[in-house]
Amino acid sequence: MALLTIAAKAQISPSADAPPQRRFSAANAKPLATINVGASPGPIAVNSAAGFAYVLNTGADSVSAISAKTLKVSKVIAVGAAPVAIATDLGLGMVYVANSGDGTSAPLRALPPP
Repeated sequence: MALLTIAAKAQISPSADAPPQRRFSAANAKPLATINVGASPGPIAVNSAAGFAYVLNTGADSVSAISAKTLKVSKVIAVGAAPVAIATDLGLGMVYVANSGDGTSAPLRALPPP
């Protein structure tokens, strides 16, 4: 298992007397959670409509689906050998994984909103 730390950018207040807008940086990021995911976590794809982030576990040939609501792994999905890339299609509700180890692509149905 590997750990993934989720951080949030600084809050921006819309009021007129608010301090100047702060951009995201390591200096003002605060961890929201540290989540156990599979071996060698790599690229992350987000499906905001479904409320999930999908972490590619390159060392475990899997994808960890993390609920944005609970910040916990909801499901671990097996994919092909040596996954290297991940993308989401919000319109179709799909997640696509490219696997370099066996030259395949794994289309996954996005999980329903938590």
